[in-house]
Formats: sequence, C-alpha cells, structure tokens
Amino acid sequence: MASGDLTVAPDEVADFLGECALIRSNLELVVPSADPAKSHAEYVRQIGERLRNIEDAAERARSVRGGVIIW
Repeated sequence: MASGDLTVAPDEVADFLGECALIRSNLELVVPSADPAKSHAEYVRQIGERLRNIEDAAERARSVRGGVIIW
C-alpha cells in the first residue's frame, strides 16, 4: 500500500499511461475478490472508474507537458 502521494514527472507521463493501460487490461486479475461486502464485478467497475480519472488527468498533463500528483 502506498504511504504518500504519487508524483509523476512530466517526462514520465507517457510511461505512466502505459502502466495504467497494463493495469486496465488486467483489472479482473488485480481487484479484490474475497470481500463479501462487494461483488468482484462491483470492484472492477469502481476501480475502473478511478483509473479512468487518473488516466484523464495524465492525458491532460501530457497535453501541456506537465506532471501528475495523485493524492
């Protein structure tokens, strides 16, 4: 688990987007599946939405040659 903010420097944004794409293509494998409070499908949906927000921010940052901070 992360213990602080994630900072992506401007020159790392393209690689970061590649990592996001890798996570997105494997969401079914990386989301929790043993929590009785939510179905696996619900976790996939929620994490997919959050990942989309991160990807959108990274795309905006890339368009202005900026970086990203995820907190």
